[in-house]
Amino acid sequence: MLSLVGVAAIAALVMACGGDDTPVGPNGDGDGDGDGDGDGDGDGDTTNPDTDFVIGGRGTSGTWDGYTFAVAEAGSMITPTMFAGSNLCVTSNLCAAYEEWALVGWNIAQTIDPDTGDGCAVNAIAPGGTGVRVKVQNNGTSGLRVQIQTDDAGTESWCTAVPPSGEGDIPWSSFVKECWPGGANGPAYDGTTPIAQVAVQTYAASDTAPTLFDYCVIHLGPAD
Repeated sequence: MLSLVGVAAIAALVMACGGDDTPVGPNGDGDGDGDGDGDGDGDGDTTNPDTDFVIGGRGTSGTWDGYTFAVAEAGSMITPTMFAGSNLCVTSNLCAAYEEWALVGWNIAQTIDPDTGDGCAVNAIAPGGTGVRVKVQNNGTSGLRVQIQTDDAGTESWCTAVPPSGEGDIPWSSFVKECWPGGANGPAYDGTTPIAQVAVQTYAASDTAPTLFDYCVIHLGPAD
């Protein structure tokens, strides 16, 4: 049974206000936790397109604003783990265990230092809109889903599969607890509970062989 854990959050290219360069605290819940650090970016091309909502690692779409990041469960890998440009493409592999995952995440209500542009506290907001508008390019064969959660500790989260076409508007009512096969698939997100992060997550397809993944997040934002 596929298992979903809370997003292990780390803000990309951020420094805490006041000069401390410690990243915003990454903590996960559920079957494991992970944290990512390092730096890396990518230049968009025909294979790996740039996003339409991120500049310099910072995403802005509607009322959502904050830094992007990438992280994997402790036993797996993801490259890069931070984004400096507007390219949110990641690749690597997940270990042979259903609990393994990796994701591209976004702090949608992060405090930004007005003088330096550094990302500070990861806050939560009522997201507005009717759901999440998503566009991804899956260059591999791994499954992808969208996850939303209330804070960077993964206290409460909901998820749903990325549309088969890779893009579309996903209504809030489609986000449920344990969205994987065999999961509880409920209750649904109410559309108003404040959330702090939105992510596109890939997950292990086997407990006997590694799962390779390669995908790009082109758009995330509130649906009209």
